[in-house]
Amino acid sequence: MLWVPSMDQSKHNQFQQLQEVQALLEAELSIQIETPEMDLIESGVLDSLVLVELIMLLDARYGIAVDINELEFDDFRNVQNLCLFIDRHAA
Repeated sequence: MLWVPSMDQSKHNQFQQLQEVQALLEAELSIQIETPEMDLIESGVLDSLVLVELIMLLDARYGIAVDINELEFDDFRNVQNLCLFIDRHAA
C-alpha cells in the first residue's frame, strides 16, 4: 500500500478511489486520463458507445445498475464525479 504522509484516512481513501477508477478506465476502456478533473465528455473520449461500455463496467465491477431514465451526464463528466456516483450507488 502506498503511504501518503499528512493525509487523513478519508482523503487517503478518496485518493485511492480516484486512482482505482482512473486505472479501471484506462485498462478496460482505453481511456487516457490526464487529471481527475479532465472533462471526459468535452474532450470526446466519452461518447455514447463508451458510455454504454462504462455503464456495463460499473455494473460488473461495483454492482451498480444505472437506470437510463435517471442518467445524469454530469455524473460521468470526469473521474471525480464518477467516484462520487460510485459512492452513492455502490451495492
